[in-house]
Amino acid sequence: MTTLPIEDPKRVAAPEWTRDLVIYELNPRGFTSPDGAGDGHGSGTFRSTAERLPYLADLGVTAIWLAGFHEATAHFYGIWSTYAASRFDRVDPALGTMEDFDQLIRTAHRHGIKVLVDVIAHGVLRTSALVAEHPDWFLPDGTWGMRDFDYAHPEFRAWWIDLWSSYVTEHGVDGFRVDVDMYDVTVWDEIARRAESAGHPILIMPENGRYHVGQRDWSGFSPDIAAEWNANRHRFTTHQISCHDEGWSDGPGSYYALHGSRARFGYSAAFSHRIPLIFAGEEFDATQVNLPAVRRGLFGAGGPGGWLYGCQVPWRQLEEDPARRAFHTDVRRILAIRREHRDVLNADRWVNDMVSLAADPAVTLVPYARFRAGEKTIVVAGNEAPEPLSLRVRLPLDVLGLTGRGPFQVVDAWNGGTSIVDERALSDGIALTLGPDTAPGGGLAVLVITLA
Repeated sequence: MTTLPIEDPKRVAAPEWTRDLVIYELNPRGFTSPDGAGDGHGSGTFRSTAERLPYLADLGVTAIWLAGFHEATAHFYGIWSTYAASRFDRVDPALGTMEDFDQLIRTAHRHGIKVLVDVIAHGVLRTSALVAEHPDWFLPDGTWGMRDFDYAHPEFRAWWIDLWSSYVTEHGVDGFRVDVDMYDVTVWDEIARRAESAGHPILIMPENGRYHVGQRDWSGFSPDIAAEWNANRHRFTTHQISCHDEGWSDGPGSYYALHGSRARFGYSAAFSHRIPLIFAGEEFDATQVNLPAVRRGLFGAGGPGGWLYGCQVPWRQLEEDPARRAFHTDVRRILAIRREHRDVLNADRWVNDMVSLAADPAVTLVPYARFRAGEKTIVVAGNEAPEPLSLRVRLPLDVLGLTGRGPFQVVDAWNGGTSIVDERALSDGIALTLGPDTAPGGGLAVLVITLA
């Protein structure tokens, strides 16, 4: 597992746009359904994916993780997946042509969305033409029933660097999610350097370990965000909400993790110092609809499977279910608040600060303040319960740089309303009432405090 020093000055730094990332993972075969489930593997294409990009931009997504674009097979779990890699230098014909791929990227960029593509760094299928054409590029054996690359082979290294650099310089790709591990960091150093030299800086995100960020920097939902802030020194980190690997050897079921929780999404992800990483469909609490070809055995054996990667997003639920539409509306509102207050609510922990807040009575989710001392403070509280929650939070005015600075303007960014308070009133604490997590407009409190 690759773990790099924090902001190593010898390496190309993360792009400046990293601070405002909201990443949305999608498998293009199941993300859209122009022909239903198609042959059982999904019928989505580059073109049908591009048609959904205005929706993602309106939601507040700033990057897509395109989990599939090159030639691949149904080697794993009986369903087509990018991880069953055949060739990286050709797009999968089931998804469209290279021009369709390029048009998808151009459309994403017009909507302010970056494109990160999946790279399978360990190797390819044994049946890949690459194995026959360049047998010396591979180790004698491999993992996952495939053949692994020999990163010590100079010709392979040169090809690998040229290939992925060309996806940046010729096709406009903005970065790479690297499956499993990076195997040889130095090749990615060179790819990043070439991208920067071409005026197109990229983000590199391995599944395990980290480069600029790591896919698995944080999973689950923290009950004390500020405590976790103090334990971590990395400049940028992600919060993977739902992992596409869940259910990969299990039967049908729901393997989403968000389950319609406003508190989880707002308190733990979008308003925290992390980059939210959403899996397609969970922004409206979709039911997991598994594609028919998914099997629960690793190489396609067993009964019907429940792999989250192999699901088909049921868009009709968003259109027809009022509760799901309400959750989608609240996710959109949360991301709009993050965007409006991006000077504080961003992922760059080097430009602002965070502190836990005392609450009366004590609560399960510890409220926190994100702030730029003496300039702006944003108070965040969460309620995961199905009942309303009332509490009073106390602000450390000296830590926030607010002592002797009043009066203050307090804007309720979640429920609406503005008030002006003096320093004494602020020091007495702020009374909050949070609606039930399951109700529209519930689960959260967000106050923006500035000098009046």
